[in-house]
Amino acid sequence: IHNLRDTKYVRTLQIGGHVDMIKISSIGDIVSYCGAKKEIIAHTMNGILLGSASVDSIDAFAIDKSGKWLVTGAHQGGGAAVVVRKLGKGFRIAHEFDSEVGVRSINFICDDKYIIAALEDGRLTIYEVNPHLWERKL
Repeated sequence: IHNLRDTKYVRTLQIGGHVDMIKISSIGDIVSYCGAKKEIIAHTMNGILLGSASVDSIDAFAIDKSGKWLVTGAHQGGGAAVVVRKLGKGFRIAHEFDSEVGVRSINFICDDKYIIAALEDGRLTIYEVNPHLWERKL
């Protein structure tokens, strides 16, 4: 990690594998996905491990503005195509959305009221976000 103002080196995070995707939440938490290990890992900006979880292969992920929810999208590999997880220790699954085809890209939209997924067949699918229901499931 480098400071953007003066490009000064700050720290290195040890992920323990090749990082295929990485996102930073609005509160500064860093989430990375290692495809070879099929693992999602979250750290604070200071390098403190927040949690990790073994997952099926994923092709895209996004973090909501609150930094509480992670949504992943995947090719149809026998599981749900869109999975919502609570960000942090264990990345507990809060909700799953099925899709007839795999997901290529995914994001939260409209102030995190919806999730939009770009599907392999070219369609866009919009899912409604319901964090109150998700919290109750956990």
